[in-house]
Amino acid sequence: QKKKDTRTSFASQIATIRPVLRLLKEYNLVVIGDREYRITAFALWLTKKKIDFVLRLNKNTKIKPRHQKYQSLDSLNIQPGARVLYSKVLVTESVKKERFNVVAYWKRKYNNKQLPNPWYLLTNLENKEEIIKIFASRGGIEAMFRDCKSGGYNLEGSQANHQRLTNLILLIAIAYTASCLVGLKIRNTGYQEYINRLKVEGKNRPRHSYFWTGLYGTTWILSMDICWEWVEKLMKTAINKLPFYLSRYQRHETNTEYSLAWLSPRQLSLTKSLSNSAREAISEAINFP
Repeated sequence: QKKKDTRTSFASQIATIRPVLRLLKEYNLVVIGDREYRITAFALWLTKKKIDFVLRLNKNTKIKPRHQKYQSLDSLNIQPGARVLYSKVLVTESVKKERFNVVAYWKRKYNNKQLPNPWYLLTNLENKEEIIKIFASRGGIEAMFRDCKSGGYNLEGSQANHQRLTNLILLIAIAYTASCLVGLKIRNTGYQEYINRLKVEGKNRPRHSYFWTGLYGTTWILSMDICWEWVEKLMKTAINKLPFYLSRYQRHETNTEYSLAWLSPRQLSLTKSLSNSAREAISEAINFP
């Protein structure tokens, strides 16, 4: 049974990107796209507009170098560490007038981690190193997508109509930018570890984006101010842990009067040892008095 095509239509994709290109017409642009796009049609459209692009192809896409037969990309026998440029090839059997460049790249295994498949990149650029670097930069938006689509704002599940979605995206852009700037300022204070865990075990990317660090920082300062009495009561309910809590409290009581009810013992210990200068730095980052 043929797999259903779940991609949006080419007309919808063009309608979405055309206003953006119009706003940025004064700049030299490179459009980066993943496999969601109708790649060959989109590439032809961008070529007509004289816009550079780097678009990822599906591995079953067929290409035809000069004087050779059509062959699927996954039959090219690309190995980890390979960077291969196929110049001026036909892409798919349905497009026989326009030739493009295709770069095949499979990142070398690093720290026992290996990308499951190579990248196959359709482009009108010439420098393969530049092409790979440009497409790799797309990874920088993944944290934002997680925050907006399925994370903090649940944009993906809003099911809003066009007008409401437009208004919602505008509000999200303002709030998201503000929170990210706060998160960046907190990171620059050097006290981010008091706000959240920095790493996910087994992954290279940070556990939380600047967005979440900004949100947690605000909550953290507020909670330190209003929840300390609750923390003391909660500590008293865990009798078996009380000696540890009291030991930490007595050891660090000269440094701070604050804590969080939901911190792990390790985080509680860090919080107890938080100096006034650290709290002041984080408060200043989020503009709290």
